[in-house]
Amino acid sequence: MSIRGRVLIASKVAATAGLLWFALGRIDWAVVGLRLNAVVPLFGVAALIVLALQPLLSAWRWRLIARYSGFGMTIAQALRLSLIGTFFNQALPSSLGGDGARIWLSVKGGAAPRAATYSVLVDRVTGLLWLIVLAVACLPWSLAIVSDATGRISLIVCAFGGLAAIGAFLLFGRLDAAWTRRWWATRHLGDVSRLAWRLLSAPAPGSAIAALSLTLHAATVGAVWLIAQGIGAPLDVFQALIVVPPTLLITTVPISIGGWGVRETVMVVAFSFLGLAETDGLIVSVLYGAATFLVGAVGGLVWISTAQAPPRR
Repeated sequence: MSIRGRVLIASKVAATAGLLWFALGRIDWAVVGLRLNAVVPLFGVAALIVLALQPLLSAWRWRLIARYSGFGMTIAQALRLSLIGTFFNQALPSSLGGDGARIWLSVKGGAAPRAATYSVLVDRVTGLLWLIVLAVACLPWSLAIVSDATGRISLIVCAFGGLAAIGAFLLFGRLDAAWTRRWWATRHLGDVSRLAWRLLSAPAPGSAIAALSLTLHAATVGAVWLIAQGIGAPLDVFQALIVVPPTLLITTVPISIGGWGVRETVMVVAFSFLGLAETDGLIVSVLYGAATFLVGAVGGLVWISTAQAPPRR
């Protein structure tokens, strides 16, 4: 590994440790004891079931995008690679490690490198787009509930900042300028942007992608709510809808290992903005991270037990 790579990993380890230290420093251990004594395992099982369905929904969306990118997969093949991608998202010091694994295994199975890469990038972009749309749509109710000025500003910046970034990406492919085709990076960025625009603007695939993406995000909201109910935290569904999308948006920034530390810090702060106990936010976040780790572990078993990537169809 290069020195640059080691420095990057070390910085992520430091960021993860620092953020976790910040979050743990705000914990009330008396509340932890109360929550652990009140645990209802049935809610935890339900949350695991909901999270276990997400790789199937992700596979369905990716398979649709891959078809438009130039290669095909069965739903079983897409599910296998999605599960493995979930594992690498947890195992590697980057929340994007699963995307690299999906690209590599798709190419190993016969897909063209360009088609495989474009499909995974567009899959990532469309998921973020509908997460941002959900955050923006909930913003009026979020601002009505969150009275803290810092919290309100954070919600606005997170929602509209993400929307502006995705909008700029989609508009980039519409530019008809020579410089966009001059360099390798801008040329491929334009190609990915145009593919995403074509998919999102077409009624059939666009609607399917929107439905699958929103269902995925709703499942995450539901899992967080179920975990909160399982420990007796007073988080209702509407509050979970306000808290989860911005938290997921910020967690996608690859500054820690698997999102650990970032997710806990944001969840603690978000709970405080809602007038809920910060300790509850930390417990819910840690348990959610543990649940996603278990789902990722299934992907690790799939990766170990299957040696061949799916053939190109």
